[in-house]
Amino acid sequence: MGSRFVTNHFGIANCNIWYYLSGMPTLTLKVPETLAEQLQRVSSQRRVPKSQIVREALEKALRQECHESTLSAHDRMKPGCGIVKGGPRDVASNPKYLEGFGR
Repeated sequence: MGSRFVTNHFGIANCNIWYYLSGMPTLTLKVPETLAEQLQRVSSQRRVPKSQIVREALEKALRQECHESTLSAHDRMKPGCGIVKGGPRDVASNPKYLEGFGR
């Protein structure tokens, strides 16, 4: 007897029926030709649908965007903190430096 593995053929890809019935909204976008070629190349190399690569890239970009929007001013300035040499050491606590600040 042959194999009992049954595959449902819905759409272009050979995927399980639940992939197409999962309720994911469809997004249509235009991309430059060079980006489409890169996407096709990566899709072929990884042997996954282009939509999977786009979803992964979008999730990564949005996760990074959300992380960056929650950073404090100190977190954003941390790489530059302490690199200025020769300035006054008490600039944040001495009242004479704070005169007129915030007006």
